[in-house]
Amino acid sequence: MVCRWFPSFFLFLSLIVASSSPASAQDEPVATEPTTEPTRVEATSAPETTTPETTTSDTTLAPAERTPVDANAPAVVTVAPPLPRLVRPHAFEGEAIIDTFWGFHVHGRGAIALHEMVDFTVHATLYTSPRLGGASSRTVDVLWVETGIGARAVLLDGALWAGGEIGLMHGALLSDSSEAIPLDGIAVRPYVDARVPLIDHVVGIDGLAQFTVFAPLRQGSGETRTLFHTIARVGAYLFDIVALGPYWEHLFVETAGGNLHPATWLGGYVEARLDFGLVVGAAAGVDLTPDEGLDDGEFYRAWLGWRL
Repeated sequence: MVCRWFPSFFLFLSLIVASSSPASAQDEPVATEPTTEPTRVEATSAPETTTPETTTSDTTLAPAERTPVDANAPAVVTVAPPLPRLVRPHAFEGEAIIDTFWGFHVHGRGAIALHEMVDFTVHATLYTSPRLGGASSRTVDVLWVETGIGARAVLLDGALWAGGEIGLMHGALLSDSSEAIPLDGIAVRPYVDARVPLIDHVVGIDGLAQFTVFAPLRQGSGETRTLFHTIARVGAYLFDIVALGPYWEHLFVETAGGNLHPATWLGGYVEARLDFGLVVGAAAGVDLTPDEGLDDGEFYRAWLGWRL
């Protein structure tokens, strides 16, 4: 019986195998199409791998591309441009002065900085021999003093100082009193002090301009007087030490009776400024108005000061 159905079974099995073999061969390409996903993964990973490779190649090649440095070459030093030099005026200055008209007097000025470019100042001047030459009918033989306040501005990086002062006079200079009295008069004084460098620490321009008005506030036994006093000098300074040039001074005295006494002095000056603050100077010249009798036809002025 087995031999009877065995050929039939074998034939049936062969048909199954033959029919299944072409189907599997045709389905294989279709089934393998999804296998392209690994290919896409490789494509996306390709840029990721190339990016580190480029970075590593740059870092490794960077030293080779650098310009070789000579060990014996001098080091490169970068120097910043210098900042503008702001020269502050002195916080204190004092001077002892003597001349042919005012006699011997001591002047002092102190300053308090209110701003980088503005100072508040206080000053005082003591006249120990207020004889006023021949400006009045009699000699004023009492002491007198001026005290006041002011302000000054620092300009051109400290090369120019411009200021003004107002002070009260005590004594007998303006009222012509027989004794010293308070509030004898008032003084108003604008001034400009210049120290402009042309070649730093070698040569520059030195200058001073000062104008003072003395007006009476009280009446004494004699005639009151009003004074207009001007000082101007301009010259050259050398090596921040010595300055010299022409010097001009003018004084105009007006009395209550209308008498006018002008005086003009013209000459030259020399001044030395030392590093530790000492200032020594002198001016001398001739009187261009000798007929007024305010001096002996000659003029001199000397000063010794200290600036801190």
